[in-house]
Amino acid sequence: MDLLVPTARCRSKLAEALSLAGVTASNPVYVSGDDALALLLWLCANGYEHVFHVPEHASVRVGSDGVLIAPRTLDGPALEALLAQCTRMAPGGRVVAQTPRARRPDQRAATDRAFARAGFSAAPTILASPFKEIWVARRLDPAVKKAA
Repeated sequence: MDLLVPTARCRSKLAEALSLAGVTASNPVYVSGDDALALLLWLCANGYEHVFHVPEHASVRVGSDGVLIAPRTLDGPALEALLAQCTRMAPGGRVVAQTPRARRPDQRAATDRAFARAGFSAAPTILASPFKEIWVARRLDPAVKKAA
């Protein structure tokens, strides 16, 4: 079971991830991937006003106030595929994604590099379980990225 899929056991982790991402009920929320329907229904039932489904591998236009969420745990290639959907995301837009917990520094560095290559500043923010961590990433302004 993945912790971003809103079962009774994991609602607090999902709420914590959304709060850390700065997502409120009025922000646009885009959901992509396996188990999107369960998350969409949970978001709607919990007062989120602008919830959208994005087919896997489809490019999505997300504004600076929006967030893209993948409900399932993403390994390296799946994370790369999700980030490829974000080519039209505005600076400030966010991604919430769950990955296997890094057991070695090089594993965490690989995930961090994947976010950086796609133009995001990211960090694992929540230890979802002994085996998974949830990352909250924010799209960087390309001008700032080039200056760095």
